[in-house]
Amino acid sequence: MARIDGAGASLSLQIARMVDNIRKEELRKVPGVAETLDWAAALVGIGVHDLLETPDTVHETLMCLLKTHEDKSRMTREVTERLLGKVA
Repeated sequence: MARIDGAGASLSLQIARMVDNIRKEELRKVPGVAETLDWAAALVGIGVHDLLETPDTVHETLMCLLKTHEDKSRMTREVTERLLGKVA
């Protein structure tokens, strides 16, 4: 995440882990690098410094990553919380 100003090492690692976890879910289209950078920029832009402290914001902003309506509907709050548990 060195390309995103304001995304420190800790947040960058959390984002990378979260995207890796999301890619392991049954999705029609897994998020790529461009979507990951878009999501990181969105998180930094709204002042997120730690994904674990802002689970609602993480869930709401996942739409930056997910490409299809079907994938968006699969990513429930429960799924987001489960995946966040693997980030720590």
